[in-house]
Amino acid sequence: MDFYVKSLLGLDADEDGEDKSESEESPIVGEKGARDLEDAVSFTKQRQRANAVARRESVTVGPSFPTQLGKLETLRFLSLSNNRIQGTIPLSVLKLPNLAIFDVSSNDLVGEFPHLKSESLRILDLSKNRLSGRLDEELFGHPDVGRYTAPYLFTLVKFDISHNAFEGTIPLSGTSGFYKPDGSRHLSEESLQQLQYFDVGYNLFSGTIPNNIGNFQKLSGLFLEHNNFVGTIPKSIYRGSGRGANPLPLVQLFLQQNQLSGTIHEGLATLPNLKEIYVDGNKFTGKVPSSLCDLELNGQFLEDKSAASRCDGISCPVNSASREGVAPCRRCPNDNGVHRYLGQHDNECRDDGLNQEEILDLFYNETHGDEWNDATYAWEIGEPACERKGVQCNGNGAVTNITLPSLGLRGPIIPELSYLTRLRTLDLRHNELTGFLPSDLRFINLENLDIRGTRLSGVVPPLLCIKEQVNGNGVGPQDVDFNRIYSCDNFACPRGTYSSIGRAIIPQGADDPGVECAPCFDSDAALYLGSDKCTDVTIAGMQLRKEDIMQDAVKSISALVLVAGVVGYALAKVKGRRRAVLDGNCRDGKDEHEGIILSTPARRLSDDSSFDDEDSDDSYERSGNSFGSPRLLQRWMSPTTRSPLDDGDDWTASDSVGDRGRRQAQELREFSRSRSVLPDVI
Repeated sequence: MDFYVKSLLGLDADEDGEDKSESEESPIVGEKGARDLEDAVSFTKQRQRANAVARRESVTVGPSFPTQLGKLETLRFLSLSNNRIQGTIPLSVLKLPNLAIFDVSSNDLVGEFPHLKSESLRILDLSKNRLSGRLDEELFGHPDVGRYTAPYLFTLVKFDISHNAFEGTIPLSGTSGFYKPDGSRHLSEESLQQLQYFDVGYNLFSGTIPNNIGNFQKLSGLFLEHNNFVGTIPKSIYRGSGRGANPLPLVQLFLQQNQLSGTIHEGLATLPNLKEIYVDGNKFTGKVPSSLCDLELNGQFLEDKSAASRCDGISCPVNSASREGVAPCRRCPNDNGVHRYLGQHDNECRDDGLNQEEILDLFYNETHGDEWNDATYAWEIGEPACERKGVQCNGNGAVTNITLPSLGLRGPIIPELSYLTRLRTLDLRHNELTGFLPSDLRFINLENLDIRGTRLSGVVPPLLCIKEQVNGNGVGPQDVDFNRIYSCDNFACPRGTYSSIGRAIIPQGADDPGVECAPCFDSDAALYLGSDKCTDVTIAGMQLRKEDIMQDAVKSISALVLVAGVVGYALAKVKGRRRAVLDGNCRDGKDEHEGIILSTPARRLSDDSSFDDEDSDDSYERSGNSFGSPRLLQRWMSPTTRSPLDDGDDWTASDSVGDRGRRQAQELREFSRSRSVLPDVI
């Protein structure tokens, strides 16, 4: 529907049936029923077109989600895309038991990922909204997942949460996989076996691509583009998983514009149904396998159709420039290392390379150097590198050390630092740095890396984790566990853990315990890479997180502490009075420590008990929900398909990642790569 269903159906009435809407949002169907349904739709669209200009010039106030839809318990198809619906999704709608299609794409919904109760859901489409937050760890493929936790995962065909601002990792892991160590299948892990379309593109996801993607044996479309994934392409994508595994029936594989590294494996050529694969805009090295080039892929997107039979139809080679990372590609005459990756998105070749001063100038600007805490560290643009405070050079004038602790740096660690080929020490501890640790650092012989106490997200890139010498990684006695000698923890403690130095230290002998990253009581207490402390507090011998404590836990602990305080105070008063009587010194008045005030931390509801509240029709605060569409593999790409009534607000996840992210999103905007449609799923 491309009209306001709320108005059309007269769903402005509250639970008591009283219409509280403004006259402009009153039901379109006339008082005497003069207009039939078709006229109502036409009239609504005409009114929207007439007001389109006004909406572009002012803040658009769309309708809220009609709560009374939650009363339609037999409802199967709910499609409310392109309606400018704002706010969150009512709990009553999430609890509808028979939904097969739930499509709320292209609205203005907010909140976290919603959990529906339908046991027959086939399509879940939440794309193109303003949803955010992390996905629950148990959402996909976890041993504890069963029909009682997320029943719709057993029937789902299409899962689309693209064009939002979801973050964190995709909750699929090899350790909680679908198969037991002996190869047999967990009975509780039959979820998502009907899944054909999995789209999380255009979000803020990080971490690695989970191996368990290979478990989805019917997967035809896998869209992970425009995120911050690191690591390599999992072999399970082209091998499948478990006993008797076969290659996935992938038709479309979109991996472009991430931080993936390594090489493009020739095993991808064994995918029998593959028609489109995009890997540009990553950090792949080497060449595109010739076996993959022979499949004539990506023909629907390429302007030069003949490129479909060449390797540059998949990705431009290293040392070349291209606006889209694929043909047409312009070879750069000078191999200066600037264009070191396959499929780089560069309009022009940079033949002169990058010198030290340009790299440091860029780093200074991106970390808001004019706002650093100590003005004596201010760098002049173009100033010789070796004359800048915090920078040390060797005898040949090459930068070897950058030491800038506790200066209030904010922004990213730019990957261009990897062009400082003699850099040995990078000390950026206790700053406000954000973004991700660049895998590009693997190209230099770095020895000391200190990012403790920053706000870096994601994970340490896997190819960086095997880099020897950095913080002693890969160096240690033979009797030490190999997994401690080569470990990402030696670079930075992962999210949810900490150590006093923000990383692990390899033991150097039998009597040396080294340093390990210890888990915080609450995994959210250490929100970033390289935490050197937890944001937990200790009350009555128990750890509690300062800002986000389970409501029941707070009540219990608060009650225990208060009871203990009152009992202790009462005993003290009794003991004091007894002593006063014995001393003949009984006094009137109040004790200076008359009461005990316990300040409990701020709390928010973090359990799912609200699902059982049959009397509540309030919007579900933990989610911003969306619904599905009846067609499979109908792609939303950038620039996106616009409704004629679009108000021009083209928000994407890049709007929330800072100035550099927005500039990159504008500069690297892609053309639509696909409009292919597979058969209906319903």
